[in-house]
Amino acid sequence: MIFGTTMSMPVDSPLGETWGFAQMSNAGKGYWYKIGLGRSDEAGRALGKVNTSPFKTFTGDIIICLHGTKPPGAAADPSFPLLRRSGVVEEDPEAMLGVMWGHSAKFRSGKGYYEEAGVGWFDQLGRAHGRFLLTISSGFKGFVAICPPGVKPPQDPMPPSFVQPVQTDDDTDDREEDSELL
Repeated sequence: MIFGTTMSMPVDSPLGETWGFAQMSNAGKGYWYKIGLGRSDEAGRALGKVNTSPFKTFTGDIIICLHGTKPPGAAADPSFPLLRRSGVVEEDPEAMLGVMWGHSAKFRSGKGYYEEAGVGWFDQLGRAHGRFLLTISSGFKGFVAICPPGVKPPQDPMPPSFVQPVQTDDDTDDREEDSELL
């Protein structure tokens, strides 16, 4: 297993995506925008790297989709290929609520600590939903950890790393051997 800058978080699985919701009508309809990367760790936490959320209609709702899980909302129109999907905020009143934590970097090196930022829950599709419990008029940028009930945030003062695993020649040889079997 390969580890990033923190010894507690493996980075050898492919990265997923983090999506943020922008509400466009009073009926709750809007768009899910791709705002960053996502992955999980061995403790069952969903980790998100939010690169941007510059839109003023950001509701504070995010979804972290691990690699291979279906993104929220409907697929984008091919004639308008922005990284957005129309939809609504999905809620599950039966879900066990966990805590969403935001990493606050206090030093230029990125060193900081996690602070409670909102609530989080996991759906049947393997996606992690989070809702910031504060109004963010200027957007949010940083790292989040959505923890299942009873799981604490990462204790490392450095933010998690988000590195796409490198494919080695051994991996491609294995795939070529498997394809010959078909």
